[in-house]
Amino acid sequence: MKTVRKTSQRGVVAIETALLLLASFALLPFLLYFARLTLHSAVLQQASFSASRYLATLPREQIRDPALQATALGLARGLISEAVAGARLDTRPWAIEIECDDFDCNQMGFAGMPALVTVHIRLLFTDPVFFDGYTGTLMPYEYPLTFDAVQRYGN
Repeated sequence: MKTVRKTSQRGVVAIETALLLLASFALLPFLLYFARLTLHSAVLQQASFSASRYLATLPREQIRDPALQATALGLARGLISEAVAGARLDTRPWAIEIECDDFDCNQMGFAGMPALVTVHIRLLFTDPVFFDGYTGTLMPYEYPLTFDAVQRYGN
């Protein structure tokens, strides 16, 4: 009869757990980077949609009057600023462009009514949390993001 030698397996689970935790902690900054990128994208896409929807539902009188039009454009920019402040996004600089039929709404001086209202948001997403050399070797420090929302003018 053969005897089977028992080998000691004590501590193997602890070593495997330590290796898995080490790999998990190494990937955690990348997971948080993409989570922040997704949060910024979702908030700004919704903000651009809300601003374009607001502008597309303005009454005709408000679009034709230059003073009321400037107020409405300011309110649309305010909607975007409130969304950014509400979500506590920390990305700067950013630019908001509002177009009416492919022209800047501020300079158009509407003779007629716009068929389309477009809101563009452009920004540079930065990583101030983990960019101290860790994610900077594999991920860009500044990542350009663009959000566009187009609505048909409905009034």
